[in-house]
Amino acid sequence: MRSREAVYDDVGERGERLMRLQQERRAAPARMPARGGRGRGGGAALGRMKRRPSVFAPEQLGLMRLRRSWPLLLIVAVGMLAAVILICAVPLYNGIVTAVELQRQVNTDDPVARNVEIRLTQAAITPTVRSAVEPRVLDLGRRYVSDITEPGATYYAQSGETLLSAIDSRAIDVSSQGDSEMRFRAFDYATAASHMRFAQGRAPQAKQGGVPEAVITTEMASDLQLAPGQTVTAVAFGAHDRTFTFTIVGIWKPVDASDPFWNGLNFNAKVSENAPSIYPILLTPDALFAGLGSFPGLELTQQWIYYTVPQRVEAQNLDEISANLGALRSHVSGDLPGAQGVTKAETLTDLSRTLDAVQKQQSFLALPLFVIVAQIVGLALLFVVSMASLLIDGQGQDIATLKSRGASDSQILTVYLTQGLFLALIAAAIGPFIAAALSLELARIFIAPTALQIAGVSESYLSQVANPMSAIIPALCGAALGVGAILFAAWRSSRMEVLAFRREQARASRPPFWSRYYLDLALVAICAVGYVELGQFGGTTARLQLGGGASPLLLITPALLLLAGALLVLRVVPLAASWGARMAARGRGFTSMLALSQVERSPARYTRMILLLVAAVGLGLFAVTFNASLGQNASDRATYDVGANLRLVT
Repeated sequence: MRSREAVYDDVGERGERLMRLQQERRAAPARMPARGGRGRGGGAALGRMKRRPSVFAPEQLGLMRLRRSWPLLLIVAVGMLAAVILICAVPLYNGIVTAVELQRQVNTDDPVARNVEIRLTQAAITPTVRSAVEPRVLDLGRRYVSDITEPGATYYAQSGETLLSAIDSRAIDVSSQGDSEMRFRAFDYATAASHMRFAQGRAPQAKQGGVPEAVITTEMASDLQLAPGQTVTAVAFGAHDRTFTFTIVGIWKPVDASDPFWNGLNFNAKVSENAPSIYPILLTPDALFAGLGSFPGLELTQQWIYYTVPQRVEAQNLDEISANLGALRSHVSGDLPGAQGVTKAETLTDLSRTLDAVQKQQSFLALPLFVIVAQIVGLALLFVVSMASLLIDGQGQDIATLKSRGASDSQILTVYLTQGLFLALIAAAIGPFIAAALSLELARIFIAPTALQIAGVSESYLSQVANPMSAIIPALCGAALGVGAILFAAWRSSRMEVLAFRREQARASRPPFWSRYYLDLALVAICAVGYVELGQFGGTTARLQLGGGASPLLLITPALLLLAGALLVLRVVPLAASWGARMAARGRGFTSMLALSQVERSPARYTRMILLLVAAVGLGLFAVTFNASLGQNASDRATYDVGANLRLVT
């Protein structure tokens, strides 16, 4: 006796042959010209036969089918839009988090660490020492740090120590005087005056000839009983015949000693108990260079301070800023020594180190986000493939008929490519704006308002960071993945003609490729290797602390484990359906037996939805366990940092 499957196949083939004969009979009169080829009807039919189809016929057919199958296409569009939104939201949200952390680091850093200072040290003071090197310094600053700093640079010069030898006409024995020394500084008082509070007098002014003007600190005025109008004389170490006399025109102190304008400059005379008092004397630059040029071996230090604007330090140009700072440091230390007696040239800033720390921290914190979102995007694309497969399966008879009529695979794929591109353009146009709004909302939920306040970040700044235009490339990538998913589903159906389609509907000709090559078991083996590596060599945190990098196997293991579990479930489904059909055949009725037999014979249409459900459930379980792991990790870290509840110190 013939088997039940053979009978089904025979009946299906006979029915197919009968349908094909009926279609040929109905189409025959239309293809044959009417009698009297020169007649009116015969000429029209002959004209239609000679007319060639348009080059854009597949595109026109694809647009026509949009009206017929719009419900399923709408579901496909929703899945494609979800994939685009998720792919765009990841870089936008990561950019917001990086920008907030970056602004917090830059704003809370000491001004000395944030600003960029170029310092040149010279062995002697000459009148032209500034004009010879300043153009080269300003050119380097303009080339490398002008994008992140305020326009222009604050300049000041500082001399080495000198001895106090006389106040007015009262001479001081410098051989026994070891506590009173002076260091001269020169500023541009047009900008510095607003940061100075004068107790008496005014700021010094440049004079042509005569005794130069200077201002002293309130500390020096109190210690030495000085007042405006008095003259003070300084002598050089080892050469007491070289003197410099100036007139006090003001007594001052900084408005705020921690003002970023001073960039950490200290105006206190007493640094420590054992050190002598070194009083800062403020002159004009011309007075300093002209009056102290005769002091032999008096060291001069010139500084140019570039004030960093935190809002200009953005997450997307961190690499460029670090590269520019490195180039500035190289040019300053390599090009300037030797010019006009420059013995030492250096760039003082910790901004590059701050940027490197933020980059490393954010790259580590972004790993979990990318791992989870990659799985969610994969689930969304799987949803697109499933819905597109349902759409194409519903049109399988039409595809098979077109194949039998001579349509090529490329023409059939072009039909669905047109539909996919239409949906992809809509998703790519809308997705970035929805992703920007989603990332801003996530930032409001997960970032505390106090953290935003400390970082000096406003809502307008966050909106500027989450610019939808910056997510155009991710949106196009997501749309391309969606189109690829639709084409993949169409490609599988475009390979079959009418008879092959009918046979495939009755019984699957062969199992899927992943089942034939046991890719699910291979994935299980890879996941086992990743688990062993995690147990033997530690997690990502330990590797980064030891100077290593994150293992790619550890990053993709969760997604591979989820996929392997889903494929194992799909391998079991036909076996379970076969066992259920045999069990149902022993009972009364044949409804359950026929349903389970159909699942066993053609499991493809059912396994798609099963795969989607299994992946969704698995992803939900992974998110729950991952969140619990992060919470436990944070608790363990806090417990380790705090230590024991009770400490005994002997």
